Amino acid sequence: MIEKIYQLYATEMKKKIDLLIIRPSNLYGPYDKFDKEKSKVIPSIIRKCIESKKIVKVWGDGSDIKDFIFIDDFIEIIYKLFKLNNKFLIVNVCSSKPVVLKDVIFKIRDIVDKNLSLKFEKSKFRMIPVRKISNKFLKKLISFKINNSIMRGLKKTVMWYKFNKLNDSK
Repeated sequence: MIEKIYQLYATEMKKKIDLLIIRPSNLYGPYDKFDKEKSKVIPSIIRKCIESKKIVKVWGDGSDIKDFIFIDDFIEIIYKLFKLNNKFLIVNVCSSKPVVLKDVIFKIRDIVDKNLSLKFEKSKFRMIPVRKISNKFLKKLISFKINNSIMRGLKKTVMWYKFNKLNDSK
């Protein structure tokens, strides 16, 4: 509804405004929130894997389907969008590559320590079970490339967290 109101202001009112509405998919990467209270799925699993000795408890069954985009790719795309001279845009910024959450969780575990066991707590809270997002409109607006596969982005994020966690504890 708020997007419709903004669209009205941007296109129909006497005093028009330029407006870019960005709908991001799930962002992840360095400087994310890794604390127990505020972290989303990827930083939460990274933190749990690094802190755990043997077993990592994971909420849900891992069957959720999500779209993730590494923060560096997101910023590069946003920068290109800001250069456009459009008066009103609503754009999904995403990888358009849905992944099963269990695959992401296993990738993180394998990056941190392949010997860790994962325990899926199926009774725990889940958010939106399926979130697939299209970037077809974005591709019509700008040329871009997702430079960080999910594996590459996860490796960078784990390395950043390990380095910064170790330095913070000194």
